[in-house]
Amino acid sequence: MDLQPIHPGIWLVPGAGGGRFPFSHSILVDSDVVCLIDAGCGLAALEQVQELATPDLILASHAHPDHISGCWMFEEVPIHAPIMSAASFGDLDALAKRFAPPHLERTFKSFIQGSMGFESCSATETFDAGSSFDLGRTRLIAIHTPGHTEDHMCFFDTATGTLMAGDMDLLSFGPWYGDRESDIGQLRDSLHSLMDLEPRLVVTSHEGIVRSSIQERFERYLEVITMRHGAISELVRHERSLAELVELSPIYGGHNHLAPALTRYWEGQMIEKHLELLVLEGRVQRTRRGYVARGAGA
Repeated sequence: MDLQPIHPGIWLVPGAGGGRFPFSHSILVDSDVVCLIDAGCGLAALEQVQELATPDLILASHAHPDHISGCWMFEEVPIHAPIMSAASFGDLDALAKRFAPPHLERTFKSFIQGSMGFESCSATETFDAGSSFDLGRTRLIAIHTPGHTEDHMCFFDTATGTLMAGDMDLLSFGPWYGDRESDIGQLRDSLHSLMDLEPRLVVTSHEGIVRSSIQERFERYLEVITMRHGAISELVRHERSLAELVELSPIYGGHNHLAPALTRYWEGQMIEKHLELLVLEGRVQRTRRGYVARGAGA
């Protein structure tokens, strides 16, 4: 494993598969207090982290399994989770109920155990927006950024202007909001609040280290939401059911992925959120079979 330097004493721990889902990058802060941010980089990488320096604490950005799947490996290490995660953090059954519909709970649990090596664990501490973590040479401030999930947190190092942005990941795929609790409006607001920080460097969970054109990257990332909104409004110029829209897959571009039943569900959630906004905007109306643009033929 080749740790990637972010700043002196702060390293990106590359996730398996290039940090793409079902894994994520982690961050190791080797300061007076050794801190691991997220533990979803894969079990092999986490074993190497243990060989380098056993963390004094683990910070979790949020409760998505691809960020906490390896927390169980760090016995006796305090795990700090967002306070909004308290009821579900690390609990296989609770996470399945939170992030999957009833008919997919078993599929969800099997997927995260098989692909991520997930095992249940417990958070020992919780934190909230504005919580400060004094690690010695590094001090991190927690920033609540809902929209992706209710509990999503970023961490900001004011001394260096470094934003540890978690799943505000700046990938060309665009933002992800496929859970029931996800919210496009909140996500937009969260991204604008991060842009207002004017970070000098951004580290994300799936893209990695972003050192240049940061504001432009955020703008392009936000623009993906707008592009999806327009694409979905075009697709309902003819009446379509939600299931038909999912198969057209304007967001994922197909479902030949690791867990097609889950990606269909996640895509349906994202499409439906756009449709709800389009209905509120008066551009689309619900029909008995699905949705159609106002003024268009069924």
